[in-house]
Amino acid sequence: ARKHGYTAGFAEGHEAGVKQGERLGIARAEAAAREDLRQKIDSELSSFKNELQHRVDVLNVAIPAFFADAEEAMASQAITVVRALIETELATTRETTLAIVRSALKEVTTSNHARVRIGTQDAPTISAHKAELLASAASLRNIEFVADDAIGAGCIIESSAGVVDATLAKRVESWEEAYSEAV
Repeated sequence: ARKHGYTAGFAEGHEAGVKQGERLGIARAEAAAREDLRQKIDSELSSFKNELQHRVDVLNVAIPAFFADAEEAMASQAITVVRALIETELATTRETTLAIVRSALKEVTTSNHARVRIGTQDAPTISAHKAELLASAASLRNIEFVADDAIGAGCIIESSAGVVDATLAKRVESWEEAYSEAV
């Protein structure tokens, strides 16, 4: 009976110890698995965060560069469109060139004589308004109009005070320079 009691007690203790060991082993394994999973998630989140930050940094550089390039391209296209519109206007309406010559003559303030080079296509219109143009230029006593195939649209005025370039090409060049300086 004693041996049987001993054996039964030993078996119960052993079984209780095994169950407790299993519970403890499972608890430790679960804790280790949770810790391993937490570390893997933290590592992946850190990698994702770093990759995301890198992409944000790239975009922070790329987006302003894109808009600057787009702005420059649009400005260039706008100048091209304006040039085409003015050329069309000047080709169809000679009075526009007359207004350009009148405005440019106002810039000649200290000379008595001026030579106005105009495009051949504009010569008849400008010559027909010579007296009106002379009257609009306060300091000038004599204006010589010269047809020049090299002048597309607008005019170039030469006087003892200097040269006034009021050609379309010069005006567009000035617009482009002003835009480049502004940007």
